[in-house]
Amino acid sequence: DGRVSVSAPLNTKVESIALFVRKNYAWVMKHREAIQNQLRESPRRYVNGETHYLWGEQYFLTVKMSGTRSWGEISFSGNEMTLVVPKTSTDKSRHAYVTDWYRQILNREIPERLPYWERITGLKSRDYVIQKMVRSWGTCNSKKGLIRLNLQLVKKPKVALDYVIIHEMAHFYEGNHGKDFWKIFD
Repeated sequence: DGRVSVSAPLNTKVESIALFVRKNYAWVMKHREAIQNQLRESPRRYVNGETHYLWGEQYFLTVKMSGTRSWGEISFSGNEMTLVVPKTSTDKSRHAYVTDWYRQILNREIPERLPYWERITGLKSRDYVIQKMVRSWGTCNSKKGLIRLNLQLVKKPKVALDYVIIHEMAHFYEGNHGKDFWKIFD
């Protein structure tokens, strides 16, 4: 809804917080507007003509009803994505099916990309988890060597997946985004 909140350590003086807000007001408003102007994906209904994305490419959905209770493969031709569903399917069951399919795609891609970037960077991860995330593209647990990746990355160009993998592995060695963190990328 566009609201901005400020958090600060408990012992911070109110005057210091107010000064910080005044000094950074223009920057905050600029970025708030940019975020508000970003295109948002409307709730999916999984009906003909709806747009869906895979690796940054836009596809128009065609839903075909099958005569059986089984689900068909999701297939692509040009800019068309075809989903074969049982006649008894609902928005909710189609959502679950497509979400599972996206997870499978990402689970095939990550085991190829993760070792590649480990070789290139010398950074190592013990494991990864794919999750539906609302506020971030990825997180990590440096103690466990675990990377959590946002399921929505499957809809973005593969370079976004690569960046998040490298970014989260870098946090195994440097916890914050200071100069030492960014040196890892050089």
